[in-house]
Amino acid sequence: MIHIFNRKQLLADFDISLVAQARELLNQNGIPQLCRMKRGDDRVAHATGNTLPVGGRNRRDNSPRTFVHLLYVQKKDYQKAKEILHEAKLI
Repeated sequence: MIHIFNRKQLLADFDISLVAQARELLNQNGIPQLCRMKRGDDRVAHATGNTLPVGGRNRRDNSPRTFVHLLYVQKKDYQKAKEILHEAKLI
């Protein structure tokens, strides 16, 4: 089980498809992973074009929002997972 005390961040990206490819490769190799999403920096998102429009009735600003997808693995599996993603040219 992956929890905050035994995990290490392997990948952080705006593109969910890249994270999904990484997760699929790790699943094929039997490496458990944990994927989280957090709100990212909107200035970077504007520069890269990775934005999502915000909807809602009570929103004062209509600025786009972006999310960063974080991929964690256990510390003991970190080196192996990093090598797998490096060979696949995902990192």
